[in-house]
Amino acid sequence: MDTYAHGYGSTGHYARPGTHKSYCGRELQHTPNTGIAARICGTCAKAEKRDRVAAEQGVAGRAIDGPTLAERAGVRYATVGKGRRIHFSPNDDTLCGREISQYVSDSDLLALFNKGNELCVRCTAVAEQRAYSRALAAASPLAAAAEQLADTVEATDAERVAEQAIDAPSDTWTIMTRGGEEIARVEGATVDDMTRAAEALPTVRANIEREGGFARRRLYTSELTPADKPRDVEGAIVERTDTVELLDAVEGAEAADGTWRGAWIGEQAADDALFNVEQPVEQGALFSDRTTDTAPAAPIVVRMGFARADLDRLRAKADADRAAHRAEFEARRAAVAAKCQPQQAEQAPAPRVAEQTPARRVIDGAVVAHNGRTKGTAPKHSTDPDALAALAAVADLRLAEVTDHTDITAQPGDLDHQPDAWGFLAEPRGNGRVALYWLSSGRYVRPDDKPWSVELEIGADRLRKGGWRIEPGTHRCVMAWRPTE
Repeated sequence: MDTYAHGYGSTGHYARPGTHKSYCGRELQHTPNTGIAARICGTCAKAEKRDRVAAEQGVAGRAIDGPTLAERAGVRYATVGKGRRIHFSPNDDTLCGREISQYVSDSDLLALFNKGNELCVRCTAVAEQRAYSRALAAASPLAAAAEQLADTVEATDAERVAEQAIDAPSDTWTIMTRGGEEIARVEGATVDDMTRAAEALPTVRANIEREGGFARRRLYTSELTPADKPRDVEGAIVERTDTVELLDAVEGAEAADGTWRGAWIGEQAADDALFNVEQPVEQGALFSDRTTDTAPAAPIVVRMGFARADLDRLRAKADADRAAHRAEFEARRAAVAAKCQPQQAEQAPAPRVAEQTPARRVIDGAVVAHNGRTKGTAPKHSTDPDALAALAAVADLRLAEVTDHTDITAQPGDLDHQPDAWGFLAEPRGNGRVALYWLSSGRYVRPDDKPWSVELEIGADRLRKGGWRIEPGTHRCVMAWRPTE
């Protein structure tokens, strides 16, 4: 039977007859992947096997020359008293729960049918289920093994079952290395008692220093040797007293030396466990590289600074890279303009360098001569109080240098397009309302006509910190109101 893939997976699934849906509920491709499937879906394999066996049993039940229902179910024909029903029986009882009178041979069976006797309906239904189960077990090695295991469990000696039932965890623990080698056995009703007793042993402490921890497992009563059996009460009290004194001495030395301590190996509450673990064999914080308490006693404050020379060097390199990038951009733009629009090649503006920036004369913070260009706002708005207040809020950010004729909506190549405008631009709208734009290559939107969201958010944050009220709902610019106080 062909298998099919779900999506682009490498697992093979079986499709339900007449559909493109797998037994496990997935939509399948129409092309089989029988030859290239890396694995078969377990759910589909089991479901397909059940359907196939049921279909085979249906065909076998209608076959004239095939095995009979009694042969497929492993039962014999029998009669009960003077009844006119023919029953199926695997032993001395029928499948419908009655005690048989006699078994019927094949030769007598035909005579009974000729007399009008019929099969027991209840026995027939149970026999069909029995035949199906036997066929399914024969088709599945796992089902056959499960059936054999069930028979083995039923035949287990009752005394051995009782002995296993009373087997319970003891108070004896085995201490092991990382590789599973036993190095000691200690007594302890809880994990803490076990840890204290184990750390007092030289062999365990040597393993802790070597591997950073130890493994442990609570032993069952069936695993105990005669040497592990509980001793008399007096000996236990004496041994417990000696152990406590030794543990106190060891913990005192560890506290003084600051060495590894076993307090971090503890039994965790069941509510905090990530997985369902069996308590007698659970592994705590084992083989950890942590040797001391890592929690700081006080907050750690980290301070760092930069040398002025390093900052100047970085700024100089950034300016040089920016100038080189702009020169390359202008050269490419001029080449494209000369190729596509030869008539406008001579009118293309020449690349502007930092050394050509015109000098400004400033008196008391007001620009009285701007020579056609101003930073952050158009020259005609250079004395507007709302624009100046907005520029003061974003003074430490980059400001675009524009003219009165700069069109921030113009496309590259248009007459009023200013490709070297780069930074924030404030336009007063009257009554304390200002529009703040971010320009890049002279445009207030990206090449895909989407706003510069990150830069606008930075500008809005600066205005908000300066007390400005930001209007919601704007996307391509920041509309803000000047604080009244």
